[in-house]
Amino acid sequence: MGELNYQFRQRFSVVHKENRRDFDKTCPQGCVEVDPSYSIVVPDGADRVMMNAARDLQDYFFTSMKLSVKLVRDAEPNGGRIVYSVDSDMKDNTYRFSVKDGEILL
Repeated sequence: MGELNYQFRQRFSVVHKENRRDFDKTCPQGCVEVDPSYSIVVPDGADRVMMNAARDLQDYFFTSMKLSVKLVRDAEPNGGRIVYSVDSDMKDNTYRFSVKDGEILL
């Protein structure tokens, strides 16, 4: 039987799917694994778009990866950091990221 009118909206309303993480897999050497010691860091004065992106990432980790990470403002957290920032030299709708041990820059 086909879908009822507008029934697709129920599927689309679920942004992050649950239980996407395979806990049997281990992080290969040389890779960075986000764990509960990480925090998502947003700068003071972050606009609504950046705050929504940070909250969305936090929800993704919680819902899909079964991982709780804190959301903090311009703090030096104990443990790893996922840092949101804005580079005014970049064009709209572009992004850059950098990953090193203990820090992910977005």
